[in-house]
Amino acid sequence: MIQRITLDIVLVALAFTAPWWLTLTVIFGIMLYFSNFFEGIAIGVVLDSVYGLGPMMLPMMTLLSCVAFLVAVYIRQFIRV
Repeated sequence: MIQRITLDIVLVALAFTAPWWLTLTVIFGIMLYFSNFFEGIAIGVVLDSVYGLGPMMLPMMTLLSCVAFLVAVYIRQFIRV
């Protein structure tokens, strides 16, 4: 529980300081390690609000974090972490 809270704080800091591709890579790695890491999708929403180009654009970071969540759930079936 404390690990997840600490990682949430680190991810919020990464969302504001690191490039978007690094943050999404870290989110994907954490999604592979923890089951049901829905906080990664919330960080995708934060990334959209930081890096978004406008209201008419698709929410790409949110969509990418949702896809990363689904891929991580699929991959976790085949590996034991």
